[in-house]
Amino acid sequence: MATRGGSTPHPDIIIVNQQSYVDILFLATKYTPTFARVSQEGGLTRVSTLGALLQCFGLVQPHAPAAGGEESTLHTLQWARSFMAGPLVLFPEGAPTNGRGVLAFTPSATDLAKVVMRGAADNCAVTKLLGILYPHNSDVQVSYISGSPWTHALHLMGNLVNDMTVVELAAGLDPQPLDLLPAADGNALPSEADTEKAAAEWSALVQNTLASLVRGGCRAVPLTAADHVLFVKFAAGDKSAQRRKRKVQ
Repeated sequence: MATRGGSTPHPDIIIVNQQSYVDILFLATKYTPTFARVSQEGGLTRVSTLGALLQCFGLVQPHAPAAGGEESTLHTLQWARSFMAGPLVLFPEGAPTNGRGVLAFTPSATDLAKVVMRGAADNCAVTKLLGILYPHNSDVQVSYISGSPWTHALHLMGNLVNDMTVVELAAGLDPQPLDLLPAADGNALPSEADTEKAAAEWSALVQNTLASLVRGGCRAVPLTAADHVLFVKFAAGDKSAQRRKRKVQ
């Protein structure tokens, strides 16, 4: 495994692209983190390493947290920043990819940005960006998108070496606290619309930045985790997914 880039000491949040359950095992070993489950409805739910693996395998479907978007996100981040809890790891795409593109972020990423922005400037959460790369020219791809995880794992164990490159971005892309953002119309703080816009712009910036870290022709794409679900169903022979895929084309 090779690591490149600067080092961000003691991050509160780690944002990383996802290609495989191998990512989860690596992060769990290196950082002892708090994993978060994202959803298309927003918010974050704290999960164990096993829970993160099950979601990657497609055995657990993302769902909206009971506490609501920003409230559940705040509770999850506070837990991760507590003593001995480890940094909060966020896979903002909501589904693994083949490394050729970074999916559009789920609303959970925007909720996280808003929660960080509402925090005090002197206690702002420190964010680290990681780009994970696997070679595309090997006989067995480390990237896992669909199929049996057990068969995939057996194939990986058959390789003498499985290469992983981790590229780290030095600090500098943290969401800016609201009291540092310019306010409109003479207000003391930006409006809710301004906050929403700033959070969405930050999510788009981080998506493009992650794609640049992964490199190798990777780019930010407008596809979402919902498209990943459709692809998995299509690969499994789901006829309704095949019909929908033809309509999309």
